[in-house]
Amino acid sequence: MKVLFLVYSPQNSFEKFAEKQQTNFPWVDAMIKELSHNNEITIGVVVPIRDAKFLKKANVKFSIYGVPDLAVPRSLVSRLPKKVQLSQQPATFSHLLEAIGDFNPDIIQVFGTENIFGMVQLYSKVPMVIHFQGSVLVVATKWFTGLTKWEQFRALSIRKIVYRYGNFLEYFTFKERGQREELIMKNCRYYIGRTSFDRKLARLFSPRASYYFCQEFIREDFFTHKWDAPLTDTITCFSILKGVTYKGIDLLIDAFAMVNRYTSIKIEFKICGVSEHEEVVTILKKRKYGTNCWSHFKFLGKLDTMSLITELTSSNFYIHPSYMENSSNSICEAMALGMPVIATNAGGTNSLITDDHDGILVQEGDPYSMAAAIFELYSNYQKAISIGNKARERAVQRHQPSKLGEEMVSIYKSIISEREMS
Repeated sequence: MKVLFLVYSPQNSFEKFAEKQQTNFPWVDAMIKELSHNNEITIGVVVPIRDAKFLKKANVKFSIYGVPDLAVPRSLVSRLPKKVQLSQQPATFSHLLEAIGDFNPDIIQVFGTENIFGMVQLYSKVPMVIHFQGSVLVVATKWFTGLTKWEQFRALSIRKIVYRYGNFLEYFTFKERGQREELIMKNCRYYIGRTSFDRKLARLFSPRASYYFCQEFIREDFFTHKWDAPLTDTITCFSILKGVTYKGIDLLIDAFAMVNRYTSIKIEFKICGVSEHEEVVTILKKRKYGTNCWSHFKFLGKLDTMSLITELTSSNFYIHPSYMENSSNSICEAMALGMPVIATNAGGTNSLITDDHDGILVQEGDPYSMAAAIFELYSNYQKAISIGNKARERAVQRHQPSKLGEEMVSIYKSIISEREMS
């Protein structure tokens, strides 16, 4: 069986086919690794690359295709800010069809509902299944929740306007992508999802589509390490976020203010995936949180897997403040380590956590509830340890790689069979 993954990850995907081949989506990499052990499966992967040439690298078991994704002259790409979103030119799509024709798959798996790769179902007879990640339509409704429209607009500069990047302008990009997402989902016949949130959305947009349930793959290193951070004079709360408005960095700051006001706890927040120079942080620093606030926040930027695990296992709690999620891999990985997790009850998060059993769910956007949850676990650290142990037990069972690999193969066979009978 030949399975072709279409993964839209434009950050120099697969490092232009160098030895270190990663899609920048850890769950996709973990899935590829597990399925590559299955003798029934031959894998192909299509990724966009910032190059003018269509690239291919293949062996008996694995094929990689790089489709050009350049919206500006090649000579200017290196000068653009990293935040610039490259648009999809018609050439990208024609090379995508070329890759499909060359690989000749039995089934195509697209990661995400909104990117151009999902349009392939309108031009190819090969059965295509969408691997649900999130919804830009829903995200757009939360864009100005944590940071107001005025705050984001005020952060614009001439450079951002010229190159069309920055949080305020990215909102309109999301709205445009939402229109494409709606078209893709209305035409989609097969979905793979894992939460009540994505199942309901799939049914809303595609009432006649087949929905298959399969949990997410996570990196195996999170199974081989375990959280055991002791309670010290200072609590460390760790989060893995992105520098976008709907991820709730503002909620962490507001929760810190509540903890600081109502308790005597010494607390610090470490945030991975965000640097202190990102626009969201710059906007928040203009708010009047007090001169002492920012000394309690450390923005770590991107970390490699082992550095991330070291930081997580030495922190007391994992905090996920997002205003919108489907199934957060960061939550799943923290649970796999056995960490006590406090997360906002947004999107599909309540499919991952049972409140007050293997995690704590708090009202989305509510800093008082989040501060109260932190204080509760601090005051009863044995409860925190118990919650972490139950989280690890659930995560290890939920994300067992061999089990998920078998489920994916079963889903592929079911879709192919259903398509042949239709």
